Amino acid sequence: TGERLVGIVLRNVAADVDGKHGFLSLGGVTWTWRMTAGAPEIVSLSVGGQPVDLTHRYTAAATSYITEQWQKHLGFEPLDAQLTGANDFEAAVEYAKMHGLVDDGVRRGARVD
Repeated sequence: TGERLVGIVLRNVAADVDGKHGFLSLGGVTWTWRMTAGAPEIVSLSVGGQPVDLTHRYTAAATSYITEQWQKHLGFEPLDAQLTGANDFEAAVEYAKMHGLVDDGVRRGARVD
């Protein structure tokens, strides 16, 4: 749900601020945040350019690396997970060989305070 997406973003902003781990790559998701009373607060959050609806159920794709470590990265166990059987590392290497690696340089989250 949108509520869980807010939680994912907050969890990862806090981990990034604390230096615990890097931020998840969230394609199509943009946000702004600020520190309020010593904790991160989401100011705005959108999916595909539209504000997040807290009650809407969003569908996402993730690697097994993320879904197997859901406690660390998501904070909840994914619902209706469908495993493809593909190996994350081998698929990424094959894709990079075929298409190269590109960093678009766009930072998708911004602190606003």
